[in-house]
Amino acid sequence: MKKFFTLFFAVISAAALSAQETKSYFQFADKDGNIIPDGTTIVRDVPETDDFGTAIIHSGLYIKNVEAPEDTPLWLVSNITKIDNGTLQVCFPQNCISYNRVSSNTSGATTIASGNQADIQSEWLPTAYGECVVTYTATPLEKFGKTYIENEGPSVTVRYILPDPAGIHQKNVAKATPVAIYDAQGRLTSSAGRGIRIVRMSDGTVRKVVGQ
Repeated sequence: MKKFFTLFFAVISAAALSAQETKSYFQFADKDGNIIPDGTTIVRDVPETDDFGTAIIHSGLYIKNVEAPEDTPLWLVSNITKIDNGTLQVCFPQNCISYNRVSSNTSGATTIASGNQADIQSEWLPTAYGECVVTYTATPLEKFGKTYIENEGPSVTVRYILPDPAGIHQKNVAKATPVAIYDAQGRLTSSAGRGIRIVRMSDGTVRKVVGQ
């Protein structure tokens, strides 16, 4: 029995060490190759417009082969925890698939050459103001007999946000107030009075007021 437990813990320890090693095989990076630490949360809130006039917010994420052997396969897991509207599109490694509800989705397997990186080609296509939250995990695969098993990989969470411009406007724009009043001859006066008055506002606009 003692030998059995010794062997059992040896196998568990070897598996844990293997998982620690393979976790560093691949890392998330930006387009310039800068590593994004495991567990990071990124906010993407700058939409673009595609050729069809559709709003689109890119993840800006790449998967980089830091030290994995050339033939080490991996797949991408996209765990959508919130999606207010629209669709999340993932084109990794090739075929594009769209998702419109909370779900966990796994891509096909692929390999990345050592030192290279691949765009995960994932973006949110909102149809209204709101938010989409996705945790992406790069999962290395290890061959075990005739099949592959998953190893622990790094994860990065992206919060896609399309803000309501009306809300921003109401927060940032103060109510304009009069700063100077002129009569019809362009002379500065201290009151509205009778006749035509020109009022310059604090926001730079000019108004014509007719007093009674």
